[in-house]
Amino acid sequence: FTLIINSDNTLSAYNFTEIPNDEFSGQNTLLGLRIGDNVTTIGSNAFYNCSGFTGSLTIPDSVTSIGSN
Repeated sequence: FTLIINSDNTLSAYNFTEIPNDEFSGQNTLLGLRIGDNVTTIGSNAFYNCSGFTGSLTIPDSVTSIGSN
């Protein structure tokens, strides 16, 4: 699972094997992110123009492809 901590301290969980293009583009409510070991691809612009992110980010070894932006 990919877990997101929102600015209101709620959690969102996604069972992604791929984070699609533009999936979180423009979000300004993401405070933390953990990309699950089942994710192999992060699409183009998946997190483009996100702001307010203050947490740590670890990209697991399972990710073999990351798109632009």
